[in-house]
Amino acid sequence: MNANDVNYSDIYSVLKLLTGNCYVPGTDSPMDRPPELPVDTLRIVRGYVYKHPENKDVFEQALYKMGNSSVDHVYLFFDFVDACLFCEMHKKTAPFHIDQQFLLPQLNPMPFNPGHSES
Repeated sequence: MNANDVNYSDIYSVLKLLTGNCYVPGTDSPMDRPPELPVDTLRIVRGYVYKHPENKDVFEQALYKMGNSSVDHVYLFFDFVDACLFCEMHKKTAPFHIDQQFLLPQLNPMPFNPGHSES
């Protein structure tokens, strides 16, 4: 599947794009993305997701699924959230804002208590 052919109203199609299971034109070289990630998250957000603001809810649902998945997908989830927040807060270029209340609890499901050790 090509990134230009993604059905942005279908969560599973969006998940393929977000997890690197789509060909993204112009990213043939590993130098086109961070080495530890299968996709350039900022490029995907700016070049594809933000061009379809009417499907914000589908994008958030796809991110939510990633946040509840494998370690690799959780890492990507965090990087996509970071890319969105960068565009929203620093660049002021985001056509929509992600629902932080919905997504960010995914990053910390248990309260951190440094003085408590489990036995």
